[in-house]
Amino acid sequence: MKLQTQPVRNARSGAIPRWVIYTCSGCALFAVLAAGGLFFGGKYINDKFIKPGLDSEANWPKLQSLLPFEQRPAGMDLQFAMDIAGVQMFVLQQARLQVLVMNLPEAEGKATKDAVTDPSSYKGLMGMGERKNAQKMSILLQGVDRKGMRFLQEGVPGAQGSRTGASVILDVSPEGTLRPLLVQLTRNDGSEEPIADDEIHRFFEPFRVGQR
Repeated sequence: MKLQTQPVRNARSGAIPRWVIYTCSGCALFAVLAAGGLFFGGKYINDKFIKPGLDSEANWPKLQSLLPFEQRPAGMDLQFAMDIAGVQMFVLQQARLQVLVMNLPEAEGKATKDAVTDPSSYKGLMGMGERKNAQKMSILLQGVDRKGMRFLQEGVPGAQGSRTGASVILDVSPEGTLRPLLVQLTRNDGSEEPIADDEIHRFFEPFRVGQR
């Protein structure tokens, strides 16, 4: 007797893009690690992730290797960094902005870069951190046209609880690299006031974007 088989659905088809998982929120990531450290007694997670992640002096050179700069940017606080499973993440604060820098694995580089300019990709992870009103955008940064998206990010931590903040995400990958380098800027005060182009330029001004 011949057995009939059902076609197997591609497990990745319709899956949430990896960059969405990585960008659920830098502060939320830190909170999860900290909570995990407390729950499990703290020593391994604290020594392996939290303590190194909070060492800004050690982490600035790592960020500099991705976004080169001559002098450490003034008025910018490197709050947390993580390097795990081929993913590098940096959480910074500058004025009204929380900034998440992500250097992602090259395995799905093209799909990740495509997702950054695809409004339909903007879904939250497990129903949290949803991105709303996503719209394609581009901006000229240091002579190079950079593609990205404007949207509203849910789940931005604030003094009055979780709020929604205006956000921008840009693909600033150096030419020729297969690893996506993404930068997300989010209002850290929960404001839905759009992040203007001049604010984006001011953030990137100290960095040599797209260079190694």
